[in-house]
Amino acid sequence: MVIIGPVTGASRGVGTYLIQLLKMVGAHVEALASPPNFDFLKQLGVDDLIDYSVDITKQLANLMPANKVIDTVGRLDLLEAIIAATRHFDLLSLSTTTFPEHTQDQTFQFANGSIGLNGYKKLLNWLSDGTLQAHVQTILPVEQIKQAQHQLVEEHSHGRILIKF
Repeated sequence: MVIIGPVTGASRGVGTYLIQLLKMVGAHVEALASPPNFDFLKQLGVDDLIDYSVDITKQLANLMPANKVIDTVGRLDLLEAIIAATRHFDLLSLSTTTFPEHTQDQTFQFANGSIGLNGYKKLLNWLSDGTLQAHVQTILPVEQIKQAQHQLVEEHSHGRILIKF
């Protein structure tokens, strides 16, 4: 069984798509989130939830060991806490370009490449037929761009926050 986790930024835009795609291929998904996002993430199919506001090490010790950690946030303090609790894993980051490997059993990879035209077509088809869901928390006018940024950084967002021009 492929165990992915914890996924950082699980309740945000990229994380919500990532979780759905991982569940489509049968992965067991662990997500790092705050308690206000737990119900939302369970609806997406997350198997195990980790509260990042309390000791991550103790929570991870009670879960099955993950094969891969996927980072969509880039918070080094969270990654360090995950490493302290997890021995053997691969770290894939979509937001941190470098991270020191701590042991021979831990690898790091940064990914920001394109999925290509066929990949986009597949995603659009899944969105069109409902296989993949787009979760939009709110749509704000461009005049409220500061409010949108505040929601992304300071609040517990569910999915995407879009700006209307």
